[in-house]
Amino acid sequence: VMCFFTPKRPSELPMSLWVSCERLVSLLEPHAPTEVARLGPSNLKQLIAEWYQYHPAFAGLPFSAWCKKLKNRDGSTGLASGRRIQVFKFSFQFPPDPPR
Repeated sequence: VMCFFTPKRPSELPMSLWVSCERLVSLLEPHAPTEVARLGPSNLKQLIAEWYQYHPAFAGLPFSAWCKKLKNRDGSTGLASGRRIQVFKFSFQFPPDPPR
């Protein structure tokens, strides 16, 4: 699944196009349901950080530059208590409908 996502320097990809951790979880879950359930979103976020920390797109950048807590605008999580939910998003470019 991760092969469909291209890490991009944060300055080269508008934040509105960053992919949410929740979206990654939903795409990874069918392929590794037990591991995704065991890890949970927070640990999966940390695992992705470890995988990509040395990627050339993120060279010289702190993790906080390419993974940020942002307002969810992709509609996958919706609203909670009338407020926009904030989700962690990665500076990854992805196709509109990645294969499942």
